[in-house]
Amino acid sequence: MKDKILLLCKRLDKFDIDKIETISEIEQSELLSILDELIKENKLKLNAGVYYYIKPISRTKRQELPLFFQFHDKQTIDYIVKGFCADIEAKK
Repeated sequence: MKDKILLLCKRLDKFDIDKIETISEIEQSELLSILDELIKENKLKLNAGVYYYIKPISRTKRQELPLFFQFHDKQTIDYIVKGFCADIEAKK
């Protein structure tokens, strides 16, 4: 039940107790206990009677490389970048 409420909170993003009670069709006492648990787990935030869903933040942001670089290893990429930065003429 807690997972379903969390999914509903994620979809609503910002809501008050009346709105989520109407949508979830759960008793208010049971719903409040679930919402309190989610607040303690830092998945929701309560501010002036309005609940906010806290979106998880990815700690490691994967750097998107251009398609050309995706098929080369790190050392080759370093050589390519250094070559462009040092204005080395390409052999034709």
